[in-house]
Amino acid sequence: MTRRVWASLIKARLGVKLVVLSALLSATVIGATVANLEVSATTKRLLAEELSRNQRSLVTLQRRNRDQLLWASSLVTENPTLRAAMETYRVESAIAAVPPTELLTTIQREVGKIVGDVGRDLLVVTDDRGRVLAAAESHGGGPAVGVDLSGIPAVRQAIAVTDQGDGGARFAMVRLEGRYYQVGSVPIVLQGFPIGSLTLGDRLEETLIGQLREAFDGEILVATRDSVLLSTLRAPPGPAAAALAGADFSGRDPATTRLDGEDFVVARLALGVNEASEPVALYLLQSLTSAVSRLNGALLRDYLVYGTLAVLLAGLGAVAAARSVLDPFGHFVDFMHSVAASADWTRRFDASGAPREIRMLNDSYDHLIDSLAHNHAQLTQRTEELSRANAGLTEQIAERELAEAALRSSEEQLQQSQKLQAIGTLAGGVAHDFNNLLTVISSYTQLVLAEVDPASPLRSDLEQVRQAARRAAMLTTQLLAFSRKQVLQPKVIDLNSVVVGIETMLRQLIGEDINLQTIKRTPLARVKADPGQIEQVIVNLAVNSREAMPKGGKLTIETANVVLDESLARKYVSGRPGPSVMLAVSDTGLGMDEATRHRIFEPFFTTKAPGKGTGLGLSTVYGIVKQSGGTIWVSSTPGRGTTFTIYLPQADAVGEPLEVAPEVRTTPRGSETILLVEDEEMVLTLARRCLQHYGYRVLSARDGREALEISAAHPGPIHLLLTDIVMPHMSGKDVADRLLPRRPGTSVLYMSGYTDDAIGNHGVLDPGTHLLQKPFTPDHLSRKVRDVLDLCPGARDALAPTG
Repeated sequence: MTRRVWASLIKARLGVKLVVLSALLSATVIGATVANLEVSATTKRLLAEELSRNQRSLVTLQRRNRDQLLWASSLVTENPTLRAAMETYRVESAIAAVPPTELLTTIQREVGKIVGDVGRDLLVVTDDRGRVLAAAESHGGGPAVGVDLSGIPAVRQAIAVTDQGDGGARFAMVRLEGRYYQVGSVPIVLQGFPIGSLTLGDRLEETLIGQLREAFDGEILVATRDSVLLSTLRAPPGPAAAALAGADFSGRDPATTRLDGEDFVVARLALGVNEASEPVALYLLQSLTSAVSRLNGALLRDYLVYGTLAVLLAGLGAVAAARSVLDPFGHFVDFMHSVAASADWTRRFDASGAPREIRMLNDSYDHLIDSLAHNHAQLTQRTEELSRANAGLTEQIAERELAEAALRSSEEQLQQSQKLQAIGTLAGGVAHDFNNLLTVISSYTQLVLAEVDPASPLRSDLEQVRQAARRAAMLTTQLLAFSRKQVLQPKVIDLNSVVVGIETMLRQLIGEDINLQTIKRTPLARVKADPGQIEQVIVNLAVNSREAMPKGGKLTIETANVVLDESLARKYVSGRPGPSVMLAVSDTGLGMDEATRHRIFEPFFTTKAPGKGTGLGLSTVYGIVKQSGGTIWVSSTPGRGTTFTIYLPQADAVGEPLEVAPEVRTTPRGSETILLVEDEEMVLTLARRCLQHYGYRVLSARDGREALEISAAHPGPIHLLLTDIVMPHMSGKDVADRLLPRRPGTSVLYMSGYTDDAIGNHGVLDPGTHLLQKPFTPDHLSRKVRDVLDLCPGARDALAPTG
C-alpha cells in the first residue's frame, strides 16, 4: 500500500508534489503550536486549582483565628480579677486624672497569665477610650501603656459597638514599632457596656508568612491598592501593587497578572483594613511562566525529533519530485542549445515520454517558433511604418523642448517666490522682537528728555538716541511690510485718485531732468487696499527709477483694467485669474541683467554703493502688494529700462473717501483701571510706568493665565484690557475672549510688533479691533488708550467680575 502511494507521488505533477510537501510542513508547525497552547491552558488551570485549595485553607485558618480571638475574649471577660481591675480603673479614671498604678500592674499580670494560654504573638488590652492598659508581645515588644490605639479601625469599632453577629470581632492590618501584625479586636463587655477591647495578632513576617511559605510553593505578597507591605517577590513595590490592583478576580477564569516580565496566577485573601481604613489583602502567586517553561523544555525535545523527521521526509520528497522533472528538462535545454547552434528552426523536440510540464513547455516552444516566423514577416512592414512616424516624432520632440523650457521658467519663478517667503518669515520675526527693544529705547529716551534741562549737554545726546530709534523703527516697518506682517487698513479706492494725489510730490521728488507721464484709463475699476501703502509703493518705485536714470529720462505711470486668464496667472506664479486692475511704473533707465532681476525683492539687496541705500525699498513694495492680495512682475533689459507691473483684484464695492490725518493733540490723562498683559518684562515695566504717570490705575500680568487670575481676584471694575497679541501659552485674543464674558463692559486694546494673531487674511484688521503698533512712545500710548476709552463709553460703566 505504502509503495503504491509513493510510486504515485513520484509520477504525479510537480504541483501535487509541492502541495504534499507543504501539507507535511504545515502539519508539523500547527501540531507544535496547538500542543504549546494546550500546555499553557492546562498549566494555568492546574495552578488555579492549586491556588483555590490554598485559598480555602487560608479561609479556614482565618476562621480558626476568629474563634480563638473570641475564646480569648471569653477568658478575659470571665477572669474576675482582670474584669474587676478594669472596671475599677475605668471608674477611677473618670474621677481622678491619674489612676493608681497598682491597677495597671494587676491588669498587666493577669494579661501575662492569659497570653501563655492563647499562643499568639501579640495581645493588647485597652480601656473604653482605646488607650493601652496592658500589652504582651512574644518577642518582648508591643505598644507601651497609655498609647492611644483608637486610630486603628478594628479597635475603634470594638470599643464603640457591643452587639455583633460574629461576637464583635474585627480584623485589621496594623504597624506597631516597625512590624506588621494581622490583628483581631473584640469588645470586653461588662453588664452590657464596653469597658475596653482585646486585640490579638500574629507577626506577618515570622508567623503567618513563615507558615504559608512552608505550606505553599509560590510567592506571597501583602499589599493595599497603592503600596506593598510585605513581599517575597523581586518586583518593585509600586508596579507590583498597581498590577495586582488591576487584576480581575470576578470572572470564572483564574486571575492572572504580569510582574517584572513574568506571568502569575493569583489568588486573593482579605486581611482587613489598615490605620487609613484601606483594605489590605494577601496574594498567593504561582508563576505561570516558569511552569510553562519547564513543560515546554520537556516538549521541545519531542518537537525537535518529530520536526526533524518531518523535514527529512519532506526533503526526500522534494528531491524525488525534482529528479522526475529536472532530468527531462535538461534534455529539452540541450535540444534548444543545438537548435541555436545550427540555426535550424524547423527541428522539433520529441516530448512524448516526458512529464506533463515538459510537454506543455515544448508546445509553448513550438508555438513561439511559429509566432516568430509570422512576426518576422510583419517586422518589415512595421519598419516602413516607423520610418514614416519618425518625422512626426521629431516635430513632437521640438514641441516638448519648448514646453520644458517654459516649465523651467515657471520653476525658477516658484523657487524665487518661496525664497522670498522664507526670508520674509525670518524678517518678520526679527522685526517683532526688535520692536519690543525699540519701544523701550524710544520711550525711556522720551521720559529722560522730559526730565533733562533744555540747556543740559546731555539733551543733544539723547536727541541722537531718539533719532536713531526712529530710523530703526522705519527699518522694522519696512521689514514688516516685506514679510507681510504689518497692519493694513484697506479701503475700496480708485488708483487714479491715488496717482493724482501724489503726482505733484512725485515731480518734486524725481527732479526736473526726468519727464513724468501718467496714463490713467477711465473708467477704472476699484480695488481694496490701504491707500497710504499704495502711495508708498508708487513712491518707492519712482525713487528706484530715478536712481536708474542718473542722466535723466522718462518715467511713466499707467493704470488700466485687465483680465488675467489662466496662462497669464501661471506666468506670474501667485497671480489669481480674473478681473484685475493694473498699475505699471516704467522707466528708460539702465535696466538690469537676469541675475539682478531675480534678487531685487530680497531685503538688504542693493546695487548701490555702501551707505547709499538700505536695500529695503523694493522688498517693501513686494510685501505690500502681496499683503494686499495682488502680484508684482518686473521685466527689464540692460540699457533699455525697466517696467514694474502690479495686478490687484477688482473690488465690487463703491469707493470710499480718503481720510485726513488727525491733528496732533496734547497728551491726555485718565483715572480708569487698566489690566496690562505683556510677556516682555522691559515692555511691561515701561508701559506700567507710563500709564501710572498719566494717572491710570494699572494691574500688570506677565501672561494670559496670570491676567485671568488678577481679573478674578480684582473686586472693582476693569475699564480697559491692554494686551500683547503674541505671547506664550495664551494669545492676547484668547485672553480677551475669556475675560470679556465675565466683564462685559471692558474695552480691549491690542499691541504688537506685528499682528499675525489679530488679523485675518493678508494682514487686514477685523472690524472694531483696536491696535497699538510697536514701537510706541509714552505720548502715543497715552493717546491710544484715551481714544479707545472715549470710543467705548461702556467702559466707564465696567462692572466687577460676574459668574
